[in-house]
Amino acid sequence: MKGLIIGCGKIGALFDGPNDKEILTHAHAYHAHSQITQWALVDPNEKNLKLASQRWQKPGYASIKLALKHIDPDVVSICTPTSQHFNSINEIIPLQPKFIFCEKPLSSSLEQSHSLIHLLDKSHIPSSINFSRQFDPIISELQEHIKNKTFGNLINVMAIYTKGIMHNGSHLINLLGLLLGELNDFHINHGYIDYDPTDPTLDVWCSYENCPSVHLIAAREDKFSIFDYDFIFEEARWRFFQFGHQVQVMRVRKDPLYEGYVDLDEGSIQNTGLSKAMFNYIDLGLSSLKGGKIKSTSQEALKTQTQCLSMLNQYKKDHP
Repeated sequence: MKGLIIGCGKIGALFDGPNDKEILTHAHAYHAHSQITQWALVDPNEKNLKLASQRWQKPGYASIKLALKHIDPDVVSICTPTSQHFNSINEIIPLQPKFIFCEKPLSSSLEQSHSLIHLLDKSHIPSSINFSRQFDPIISELQEHIKNKTFGNLINVMAIYTKGIMHNGSHLINLLGLLLGELNDFHINHGYIDYDPTDPTLDVWCSYENCPSVHLIAAREDKFSIFDYDFIFEEARWRFFQFGHQVQVMRVRKDPLYEGYVDLDEGSIQNTGLSKAMFNYIDLGLSSLKGGKIKSTSQEALKTQTQCLSMLNQYKKDHP
């Protein structure tokens, strides 16, 4: 199977290398996957293209048009800046690839996203948007625990993030939708401009179908980066930290010091599967070509984009 990666920035090709243990880029996932036997890189940025081509020992081209003279891709990864997603995907659709992988969000606007989904459906081209935590096996495990009430009811969820409700917050909104069902309501407390003036980091109270109390806590990217999330059950606490790369699971116990009280034990800390989520993302997409289920579909990404924009627009309305 032949592949083409469009965009040789960090997530496309430069976060890691072929000898690294973690698989953090589309390039590394292509490199590691046995089904992708030939692939190439595209980027108009000469510096990034040269660096990525040398690192992965793959041919690099300055444009999609030039690349297509040398390779007819079965799968394509869209790793360009968001503002270029619409044009990149439109250029790829006539080629009828078997699958399109795309970094989130699908596009810069709801209008563009609706248009792309229509074109993809019309062309019968399956696609998936990379909300990476959907491809971490421990998130699937947590999803089952919530569904089966392994630790009792879910009481509340807290998450701390930076870098904008659209940029990083969308990862949380997508994850919460996966785990908690429909977003019923939200209230904006305040916001910070900490990264992009057009994308404030919003502090939000939310109510979901399967959890009435969810708090997205806004921190400041201009001070430090953080992306943690914490699930409080009746009988346990799941605390994800280090951007979701580690989780601490604590369970209720009889307090060893104060008789008659119940607290949480120290718990166990383990690595999650997030460092392999990129490989899982590519692997599940390829597996869907043989009848497997597609995760993180374009429709789901559109729903996440719509919810984030609703929060952003409400904030702009309240803070003109």
